[in-house]
Amino acid sequence: MVGANMRRVREAAGRRQEDVAAAAREWGIRWTRSTVAEAEAGTKPLNAAELLLLSRILQAAGCDAPGLAALLDDGGRWVRVGGVLHEPGLLAKGLSARPGPARPRGTGDVVERIRHRDAEQVAARRLGWTPLELAVGALELWGRGLAEERDARVAAAAPGEVSAATLRALRGRVSRHLYGELRAAGRPHIREG
Repeated sequence: MVGANMRRVREAAGRRQEDVAAAAREWGIRWTRSTVAEAEAGTKPLNAAELLLLSRILQAAGCDAPGLAALLDDGGRWVRVGGVLHEPGLLAKGLSARPGPARPRGTGDVVERIRHRDAEQVAARRLGWTPLELAVGALELWGRGLAEERDARVAAAAPGEVSAATLRALRGRVSRHLYGELRAAGRPHIREG
């Protein structure tokens, strides 16, 4: 994500990777053209100093340098950084003066728990999605997992005490309806950071 944004800014200014590497060296960052290429491709993680100086480096290279928040822009997609899934906009929000909760609802560990449930595994196969895509899609659409949404709708629709067969039929009908809602919302975009 940062690398793709870095490349976008550099290319928009008509600058070369060598220009960015030379500017980085002016700031005390020992980059070569290949280092810039690796950073843009996302194969070279940036350390804290490199990330904090990146806007200034791009500006010194002759680019219209955006702020760090713009370089962290994820394009409204879920982003995996170091094996942890982050909701859209969370990384850029981290630069604000007053960060949100330490563990925002609907990210990371919540997604991991949801995607391993049986209902999510079955639904993912039926939709042709990965369990991770299904978990993220459910969170984006309903703010909770598919099984939780299904059970809440079944509880609301069940007329008091019902037989096990009626309950199974109702769960199946509700599940099919939820699959349709997920299909209509579309497969979520998840980018590696």
